[in-house]
Amino acid sequence: MAVDLPRIAALRPAHDAFGIAGASPRRTFGDLDERSRRLAASLAGLGVGPGDVVAVLLENVLEWADVVWAGLRSGLLVAPLSHHLPPEGLRRVLTIADPAAVVVSAGCAELADAALAGGLPRSDGDGPRVPLRIAVGGGPGLPLEDLIAGAPATPAPERAGARIVYTSGTTGPPKAIREQLPDGDAPLRLGPLMTAVGIDRDAVVLSPGPAYHSAPFGFTTSVQRLGGTALSMRRFDVDGVVRAVEDEAVSHLQLVPTMLHRILRDPSAVDRLRASGGLRGIVLGGGACAAGLKAEALDRLGPIVHEYYGASEGLGQTYVGPADAAARPGTVGRPVKGSVHVTGPDGTELAAGAIGRVWFGGGRDVTYEGDDAATAAARDPRGWSTVGDLGHLDEDGFLYLDGRESQVVVTGGVNVHPQHAEDALLAHPRVADATAFGVPDDEWGERLVAILRPVDGDAGDLVADLREHLRAELAQPAARPRELRIVAEVPRAAGGKVDVPAARAAFADARAGGA
Repeated sequence: MAVDLPRIAALRPAHDAFGIAGASPRRTFGDLDERSRRLAASLAGLGVGPGDVVAVLLENVLEWADVVWAGLRSGLLVAPLSHHLPPEGLRRVLTIADPAAVVVSAGCAELADAALAGGLPRSDGDGPRVPLRIAVGGGPGLPLEDLIAGAPATPAPERAGARIVYTSGTTGPPKAIREQLPDGDAPLRLGPLMTAVGIDRDAVVLSPGPAYHSAPFGFTTSVQRLGGTALSMRRFDVDGVVRAVEDEAVSHLQLVPTMLHRILRDPSAVDRLRASGGLRGIVLGGGACAAGLKAEALDRLGPIVHEYYGASEGLGQTYVGPADAAARPGTVGRPVKGSVHVTGPDGTELAAGAIGRVWFGGGRDVTYEGDDAATAAARDPRGWSTVGDLGHLDEDGFLYLDGRESQVVVTGGVNVHPQHAEDALLAHPRVADATAFGVPDDEWGERLVAILRPVDGDAGDLVADLREHLRAELAQPAARPRELRIVAEVPRAAGGKVDVPAARAAFADARAGGA
């Protein structure tokens, strides 16, 4: 990784490396190489060297690429942090990361002030640590532009860096996974996926999600390592995505299924995307795409929809292209990195079709910093690792996901996987968004319920219509939600995944209000 950016900058210095869709200027490879090299030299001059952590608390801004590449080319660990965390949550994450420097944008300054107040506690109890603070666009700290402009003449040694990866934190605080610094050049983690979906040096790839999230971070840096152009967005919106495809020669979109769902529910978005003629691929990740939603996308947008499955932890990866997705509805594909195994409660591998815990073999062990219990639960003596997803394999080794162990609902002694109900609800054309989960029940132990947002404001007979739809889609009565509640918004984290505690609260509020 350390040599990629200078090499590409030498080959195509004027080619765009990074930009914000709908905004200017852009970072060419020449600009990005120069700015990141100078920033790395300044950090080294301030005592921030190989193995140290640089925490990145930025919105999707142009300077994001400068900061990230300064770390990835000088042996630093880059820790991209969510600016949607509450101050106490951010302080916990920062304490575990123990950064030597924190880069903060003006829009995140107040959050950083609260999280860093009084310094960060040290694990040895030897007084607080106050990391170097670097300001982007104003606010407290050393101005980023001054550090770049005043870089010392001696550059920092070129050495591949790594990152601290954070889980989405939708059911609890984010967990941190600290990558090992490579001894030489870092392998292109998403290399097989890039090849499969046709992303190369001529691609223009838009990842509209938050850049701190694992998928946009990985796609953006991987596209740049290939010499292609990576675009981000200040904030996802359907019209902005479509305009980027129309006006900025976007060849590939990297989306979470929620984003695809919103595009398909927009009356004009699909027509405009098809008319643009330049979109070659839509790559889905960040959660399994419902079979009905995938089928609709393939039908309306054509055979350009790809999907991969691989948790933030980077244990392994599966991939499914348009043809296999059409032939095997619901699959997330076969492994392109590592091997996949499905086991029962006693650890025995299960036959095709049986639902169990999904494990990846052949990847790296996962270690959650500061959480020994979670680390132990994620490992198997056979060298496999898991993030607690449930799924099954077919006879040909294609994987299908059935939810998460932590979200299985036991109702009247029957195990129910909420994802099946959620997928069925999302496939209905009158549903804009939905999620299903369990709540306590005196008679049944738990009962499956769901909240949903209609496409239009007039719900009318929607609930009755959905009950008929669920009876047709789900043969098992226990798999159908006992209650459907209409809400103004289904709570989701910025990366697109459902915020489960907030969803439970929204259900309780809707139930109390009689919605």
